[in-house]
Amino acid sequence: MMKICLMSTIALMLWTFFSGVTGWIFSLIATLVLMTAFVGLIFQAIPGTDWIRLVVGAGTIYLIPITVEIVTAFFTMLHSLLWGIITTK
Repeated sequence: MMKICLMSTIALMLWTFFSGVTGWIFSLIATLVLMTAFVGLIFQAIPGTDWIRLVVGAGTIYLIPITVEIVTAFFTMLHSLLWGIITTK
């Protein structure tokens, strides 16, 4: 039980790091790899599927969360900027 708790804590710490500002590029790469594997599992039964189609399919699926991430980061930055301007006046 203690080993599971320790592993969960380490996994949470790693997830927090990789989803944070300093590790955003690693998070993007990991998500793209995950989505490529997911699309690969979906299209595994289709004969003649090559890796280019898998990567394009994963990239297409990945456009939605990356757009949400960019918009969220923009509004977070805007909120911080406005809050800083309001509180310093």
